[in-house]
Amino acid sequence: MRFTCVDSFSGAGGLSLGLSEAGFEILLSFDIDKRCIESIQSNPEYFAHPALCEDIRNMFGGRLLDMIGLKQGELFLLAGGPPCQGFSVQRIGKDTDVRNELVLLYGRLIEEVRPMFFVMENVSGIQGKRGKTILAELIEKMESIGYHVHKQPVDAEDYGVPQRRKRLVLVGERHDIGSTYIFPKPTGEKHT
Repeated sequence: MRFTCVDSFSGAGGLSLGLSEAGFEILLSFDIDKRCIESIQSNPEYFAHPALCEDIRNMFGGRLLDMIGLKQGELFLLAGGPPCQGFSVQRIGKDTDVRNELVLLYGRLIEEVRPMFFVMENVSGIQGKRGKTILAELIEKMESIGYHVHKQPVDAEDYGVPQRRKRLVLVGERHDIGSTYIFPKPTGEKHT
């Protein structure tokens, strides 16, 4: 089995790099921020896959599947971290942010591509007043189209990263695969 992956909302490629190190075959990265894509493209020693400056709205209608040469249901993993600024507990101002809707567009892409697994990370604030409705809508939609969704808060510090970085991670797996995913246990290794 090929452990194929598309990294959406890729940023400068941190998740792609980690997934590559874990043995995933990254078929494509895309992000709307040109500087992020330029960073990936400027580092071929780390990134051998194509990286495109694209809005997720341009990936529908079979375009993403055509670009990676796969049919619906064949992609192993669709990964993504839609923008988190609107959900941040540090945010000052209105509780609404147009970028928050990108979480639901990510769900629409999952529905179209039907990967075996998907992963989404965001700030833990997505569970608060600014994001809980959107998060619940995403999870409900994913479950209605045949995914079992695992949700867990994670702090990178608990896995040996010398930084406190609290995130909410969703892992979805298609029901036809069977429920096999378990979040890794913290390593106990902490840097001071």
